[in-house]
Amino acid sequence: MIFVNKTGSKRIEILANKANKLIRSEEFIAEMAKIEKFNTAYTSQGVDGKYIARKLLEIESKIEIYLYTSKNPFTSANGYTVDNGKPQVFLNTRKLNRSDASIVATLIHEAVHEADFRDLLDFHHGDNRPKGGTAPELAAEVAYKIEAGGIDSDVDSSVINESNSGYYCYRSWSSLWIKRCYRKNIVA
Repeated sequence: MIFVNKTGSKRIEILANKANKLIRSEEFIAEMAKIEKFNTAYTSQGVDGKYIARKLLEIESKIEIYLYTSKNPFTSANGYTVDNGKPQVFLNTRKLNRSDASIVATLIHEAVHEADFRDLLDFHHGDNRPKGGTAPELAAEVAYKIEAGGIDSDVDSSVINESNSGYYCYRSWSSLWIKRCYRKNIVA
């Protein structure tokens, strides 16, 4: 699997290259292999982190990256994936004011969706309500930690939506943090 930037943005080009390298990195593969299971409501039996990492490497898709602007200025969607014979990731321009590590994590999250589209086994998260522990969410969490300072660093992988104002919206890949964001009326 490889990301191909179609946005014209130099930043997205750099981040796509980082995501491409990350999928192939020993560190990412090793960390994914440590995940023994995902949220079982949306994952076929036998799918673990090692399986997901292998699928990301095996699938020979070129995922084209495009930009879109959500009509809803308060959306929580960082992006979405479409595959109508041509794999595409659409990144929400309203959600690009984040760290590079956060956007790379979004690309990895979407790559897992693309791998799911092309596999007989399921490893998705159903609708877009946060559930915690799903394959796209945990792969993104691993990616974020590596990109933000290394897996052994003190980096909080729950911080993914950072704003210019200096405030952080904590959106862990677990529903506990999501609920905290919503209770504080912070858009995740």
